[in-house]
Amino acid sequence: MRHVAAALLALAVAVAVFLALRQGPPGGGNESPTPVVTSREADFPTQAEKALTASASALEGFGFVITGRFEPPAEGRRLLAALGGGDDAFAVTAGSDRLELYRRQRGKAYLLKESPALSAGAHELEVVLWGGRVIVSLDGSQAAAPVTVRAYDRWWAAEGFRGRSLVAPHFEDRFSRTSGAGEWRIEAGRWKLVGFDYGDRSFNPGFATAVLGNGEAPEPGGKVLLKGRAGRPMTGFGVVAEPSGRGLFVERIAADSPASKAGLDEGMTILSIDGRPATPDALAEAEKRIGERVELTVMIGLKRTEKFVVVPGVFRWGARMVERDLSQGRSAEARMSAGDPLWVGYYAEVALRFRGRVEGGVALCSRGGLELRVRPQRVGSGGGTWVVERVRGGTVERAKVLGGGFPDEGQWFRLTLRLNSPSELEVLLDGVSLGFFDPGAACRGGIALFASGEGEVDFDDVRVGPNGEYLEPWRRERPMKSFRKEEHMSLWASPACACVDGVYWIEDGPVSDCEVFLRGRREFELLLFSPDKRSEGVTAECRDGSLVFARDGAELRRFPLDANAAAEGVLFVRRGGKL
Repeated sequence: MRHVAAALLALAVAVAVFLALRQGPPGGGNESPTPVVTSREADFPTQAEKALTASASALEGFGFVITGRFEPPAEGRRLLAALGGGDDAFAVTAGSDRLELYRRQRGKAYLLKESPALSAGAHELEVVLWGGRVIVSLDGSQAAAPVTVRAYDRWWAAEGFRGRSLVAPHFEDRFSRTSGAGEWRIEAGRWKLVGFDYGDRSFNPGFATAVLGNGEAPEPGGKVLLKGRAGRPMTGFGVVAEPSGRGLFVERIAADSPASKAGLDEGMTILSIDGRPATPDALAEAEKRIGERVELTVMIGLKRTEKFVVVPGVFRWGARMVERDLSQGRSAEARMSAGDPLWVGYYAEVALRFRGRVEGGVALCSRGGLELRVRPQRVGSGGGTWVVERVRGGTVERAKVLGGGFPDEGQWFRLTLRLNSPSELEVLLDGVSLGFFDPGAACRGGIALFASGEGEVDFDDVRVGPNGEYLEPWRRERPMKSFRKEEHMSLWASPACACVDGVYWIEDGPVSDCEVFLRGRREFELLLFSPDKRSEGVTAECRDGSLVFARDGAELRRFPLDANAAAEGVLFVRRGGKL
């Protein structure tokens, strides 16, 4: 019974972690945005780093691909993992000599090799990908567990600050996303943007650094400087290959590596190594034979096989550290701003790190000459406190002292600003509330990141989205059973109850253009109010494509509604511009 209870406890913790991960603001919006901020500066391990001895604390917040054998020091050790941002939960159980990967699909659990998606021919990779927290337990208690891992494209084991629950999205590139923050523009100062480019596939889970100091003020948007640094040398074949059906599926090959020179290519499957079945252990042993000829039997496509001779040697994974300076010189202040995504019922969140005699924070409701700034302020030689400042036309007025302390140098922390109502702005530091502030006026507009002093301030993980705590019902509501924001929706979409004769709306409009997506098979009627007469129109679309309506601009929109058909729906709006 004690073991059963321990197993149930471990499962409950994993489910709690999974649910917690899904509460973060969803991504989506434009599929190919082009914001200014793209990358980060860090000394990551290369992709060929396959082994890691991980503890529960070290694993928390990371994302890994588990491969190969799992050899726990005790029978029955269990590794539970949650997949953030998706519907699938993974459980990994291991005996003394094997690793079993389970995936839940449509309420059923499958061994990964029996997964319907894999059977349908997507890929035969027997790996588990996730970007969430990991709990390692033995008899219900957390413990260290040696596992074999490989970092996935968007997730890096070296990002230790992720252990503070700061997960993606990052400043945006083609393979990573900044939620809800629109397109960034640099307004002042020098910003250093650094990332890693692995061969032809660039993925930059990055942060932006404000470089501060005395000197000539730079001109924003100046010359772009590029600096390169090659990846560190390694030995072996230069391949990343995962167990797949009959052998090892080649996922990636380093440029100018022994495998590349021998003619191997991504997408091939290694069937045998010197006549022995291809396994992760056999590949690892073969890669140690530096300077020796190793014969590989490889399947190309579905049927054709060929033999390749590879000589393990020294290679580099082609990792370049690329630095982009968008402006020259140094100034005592730096600032970048984004979009117009924030109003009542929304929150803004960012991760920061200070290095040197610097200060930095977030400005809310930036519109015209008025904005609210939240930042730490130094007091004396070592102390400090958090303050809210009201800025009007360049005049700074301290509005409230919140308390707290000045962050330690070099320590990542998370700043969250939540506008719960027109009269309540809440400030949280690493999830702990520092207090509330009355903005005293309508608060909506863009957000900005700013820094001052001498040194560097790093910004990462910018998020903007509805907090769900200040939504005002309009007329009678019929709450829908569930809501999940679709990936393509506007970044600042807000959920709406499907109503009998009304909608669920964010207080403090106004709306200049909007779209409505409703699930239903029959006609529906939806009442929308837009106080902006410049609106170019409203589009209502049934998700199955059977109903599409378009109307010219006016203050009032009405469509045929069947309340039952609209039992599941979402209303989302974007202030200004086109969706």
